[in-house]
Amino acid sequence: MKKTTLLKPLAALALSASLLACGGSGSDTPASANSTAQAGSNAAPLTSTSAPSTVTQGIDYYGDSTVWGFASGTAGTQVSRPPPVIFAAQLPASARYVVRNEGVSRTTACQLLQGTDGVHPDWQAQMRNSAAKFVIINHAINDQRQDIGESVAAYKVCLLALSQIARQLGKHVIFETPNPTDQSGAGLDQYVTAMREVAASERLSLIDQYAYLLARLNGADVRTLMPDGTHPSDSTYELKALFAAAEFLKLSY
Repeated sequence: MKKTTLLKPLAALALSASLLACGGSGSDTPASANSTAQAGSNAAPLTSTSAPSTVTQGIDYYGDSTVWGFASGTAGTQVSRPPPVIFAAQLPASARYVVRNEGVSRTTACQLLQGTDGVHPDWQAQMRNSAAKFVIINHAINDQRQDIGESVAAYKVCLLALSQIARQLGKHVIFETPNPTDQSGAGLDQYVTAMREVAASERLSLIDQYAYLLARLNGADVRTLMPDGTHPSDSTYELKALFAAAEFLKLSY
């Protein structure tokens, strides 16, 4: 069923712009059993992703229920191995990565920016309080919803603010497109395109899950990989995480 976008009041956009002028709680997953989280905002400089590291390198993984690990077809059960956990397991122990699952179900990019997702403070405060050097952001599925989402234009403003604030505070920002859903072709595609456009304009790295999983579907019904039409099966979560880790490890900073 085709969704229509809902334009937020102009005040919401003004808030996003004002944030440009100026930590939630998740679960830590070390890439190595010997890795420990580094507290505080004065973390040592990031080393190359391909070189051994003597410091912990934090990765904050933000998004909606498909990052948190909502089990497809349930009322809200979390899968035993959410994507950030599988992602972390693929990273080299020598680099001492610690991945933090910051996904919050039924939330949007603008809620993350404004601190209204029920978990995190406003984005500037979240970034100031986070020791992570990498920030991965996967929001789009709820953003295109009529009941809690926003227009494509508002979505782009929020993505831009999220990326610029994080970079101003020393983070390496990576966007991740969503998995396809039963709204692919009926609204979600516009938001995927918008994320790609913001990533290109800001010269951000992009993990294009949308293109990857559409290729895996190869014309098959989306429920082949996302049984309830939105949330991946356990095996699809693993596909997503393996692809994300492989793309991440291609990056050089």
